[in-house]
Amino acid sequence: MKALSRINFKGEVIDKTGQVDSLFKGTAYLLAFDSDKQRNYLMALPWGGVDTVKYSLPGNVIFRGSAQVDRGKFEGSFIVPKDMEYGGKDGRISAYLVNSDSTIDGAGALDSIAVAGTDTTVKDSLGPEVRIAFVENPKFIDGDTVQPDPGLIVYVSDSSGINLTGELGHRITISIDDDWQDIQYLTSKFHYDLNSYSHW
Repeated sequence: MKALSRINFKGEVIDKTGQVDSLFKGTAYLLAFDSDKQRNYLMALPWGGVDTVKYSLPGNVIFRGSAQVDRGKFEGSFIVPKDMEYGGKDGRISAYLVNSDSTIDGAGALDSIAVAGTDTTVKDSLGPEVRIAFVENPKFIDGDTVQPDPGLIVYVSDSSGINLTGELGHRITISIDDDWQDIQYLTSKFHYDLNSYSHW
């Protein structure tokens, strides 16, 4: 996986006999992860000196979406964000599958995906389109009253994908009434529309 590149994926639902389950119809919920992060922690020793502890952190989520499953097969695409680990080899894509009648589910993953480099052909100078759809109900209009702690739905769209890594300066946040002391972090709540990698 290269930063800013478009990744195409395909998957199959395998039944207990090892064959494609052609009767399976439903939804595959997908997560794509960046490579593990290698970190060093400097620890002061009681008798003096410093020791280094090396450890790994799970990679950031770079895609959270879903794809329609028909006759046991699904496919889709996503854009790899620029904020990623370069030179890793532990990228992963996982899928959780739910049958349309909710009687059967399943899971699978592809791991040990190399993560390196950048697609230099991509030119993107426009930010995402943001549209507040409604507060509390679809018929909400400016000036309506709402209950305490109402729900808010915001649609975000960008042909180059949405950066979901949550890295500093690239998080999805919201502030209300210019209250910058109480910023809400929404990156983990973002989910692409079915069969989409450009909008929610």
